[in-house]
Amino acid sequence: MRAVKTKINWDYKKPKGLFEMLIGPGATGSEILLYLLAAAGSGTAIVLSNVMLRDIKWTYFQNLAAFLIAWSLAGGVVALNTSSAKRYWNSYREEGLTMLFKSKPLIVLLHLVLPLIVVLMFRPGDWSYFTLISLYLVAGAAILLLMPLYLKRPVAIALSLAGYFAEISLFEAALGIEWFAVLLFLKIFNGLMVQEEPYRPV
Repeated sequence: MRAVKTKINWDYKKPKGLFEMLIGPGATGSEILLYLLAAAGSGTAIVLSNVMLRDIKWTYFQNLAAFLIAWSLAGGVVALNTSSAKRYWNSYREEGLTMLFKSKPLIVLLHLVLPLIVVLMFRPGDWSYFTLISLYLVAGAAILLLMPLYLKRPVAIALSLAGYFAEISLFEAALGIEWFAVLLFLKIFNGLMVQEEPYRPV
């Protein structure tokens, strides 16, 4: 079996705009396409299946919220696992507000708005769901920050799986948005918190 040719490059140019900051400067066309397919495809498929196949009676705003949450989470899972995003989000050479923007604890805290939206729009009054999902997300991210690099990936997978099984065991599923917690965990634990080598096209 031939050895696979690889090229690792941690260098990147200053990102031009918010999109490059999110997906990583220097993202290849294939990486961008994968992100857009995952984000738009997931959001569209979820709304259409809920409306046309499952006959879920959501309001316009609930459908819009589900679409945007799916875009953020499914797109984020794919984008944050690309080499370009891994390179950008695990390099710390920026200063000032840009460095603050890349603060992983801050990004985790900002994502707590998503379970809040889910409770307000899809699980009204279920504040125990918001509390436990939020605490688990913050605790899991903190554990991964303390983990040695060689253990981060398997621990991240274990945390995502444990979170998923805990959620379906402790809470009744909210019809149409059952996918929320596991995608949130995958995006933060496996995408944001795990550093990997930024392989580039050879």
